[in-house]
Amino acid sequence: MNTSNKKELTETLRRIVESSTEYYQVLGVPRNSTSLEIKRAYKKLALVLHPDKNPSKEAEEAFKVVSKAYSVLGEEKARRTYDLYGVECTNQGTPKSTFSFVHFIPILIILLSIIFNIFFEESNVYPEFRYFPSAEFPLERFTEYHNIRYFAKPELEHWLQLQEGNEIQKFEQFIEFQHHQLKEIRSQRPLGDRLLNHQIRFKEIQSDRLKSNKLLTYK
Repeated sequence: MNTSNKKELTETLRRIVESSTEYYQVLGVPRNSTSLEIKRAYKKLALVLHPDKNPSKEAEEAFKVVSKAYSVLGEEKARRTYDLYGVECTNQGTPKSTFSFVHFIPILIILLSIIFNIFFEESNVYPEFRYFPSAEFPLERFTEYHNIRYFAKPELEHWLQLQEGNEIQKFEQFIEFQHHQLKEIRSQRPLGDRLLNHQIRFKEIQSDRLKSNKLLTYK
């Protein structure tokens, strides 16, 4: 191998080592390369880096990197995943399933919460409550089963006196369910932040509807 070829090989090895996770740079091709261009680039590198052609330790390690890059870029689905999510997802084996499961949990929670709200809306008589005290909601209480702390308006005491035990239990189950959903949504940040806003907005809309129904009842 002449001096020029040695210098070129040294530069190739350096490029591969320095960009071992940048697969397009490893193969020396642009991101918009065709499958055929990627295949040709791989074969060209394999001719000088394969252990049968170059027994050096550096060439062996570089060939492993080149083979990994080609295994991803040479396969359409793997290449698409790499382009979208990077090398980390290609190492996980099933990135799309992982993405779907993790990122859509909050959406499923919101849907379940809305369904639960609709179910409890049938009675349409549950008092408003909050999980933090305020001037409007000063009355501190705890649910019986899970000991969830919540705050209500003073008139809640009168409402409770008029209810049967079964209705009070449903009311507290509603409070506990809402509390659990809020905790789950907050744990899914940053997507959870956006969904939490939707949850709060849904609660406000429901509250406005309850007030409107009460006014119609009084009339």
